Amino acid sequence: MSSHRVAQISEQLRRELGPILAQAIELPPGVLVTVTAVDVAADLQNATIWVGVLPGGDHDRVVRVLQRQARVLHAALFSAVRFRPVPALHFRYDITEAKAADVEALLDRLESDPA
Repeated sequence: MSSHRVAQISEQLRRELGPILAQAIELPPGVLVTVTAVDVAADLQNATIWVGVLPGGDHDRVVRVLQRQARVLHAALFSAVRFRPVPALHFRYDITEAKAADVEALLDRLESDPA
């Protein structure tokens, strides 16, 4: 499969999964999940779904919930997209947002504490 086609499928899965997650998965109150990226294998058999979780302390529990519900999400995607096969979904926590918050907090401390 061409890398351009894989990139298109990755982007379509990212766009489709956001609303599906909001409707199909019951998360703890006050928890927000965003799909930050999707990496699809060249053979289209597997997709790694990178998610951001706020508040970040709940990320392990949320990823476990998403992984347990992967078949439900897969079925919803099967109805939402026209390409086949729809890859198997594997959820991972994207630490980018957490690292950015840490850097921002560090910069704030540096600005407020002149040496």
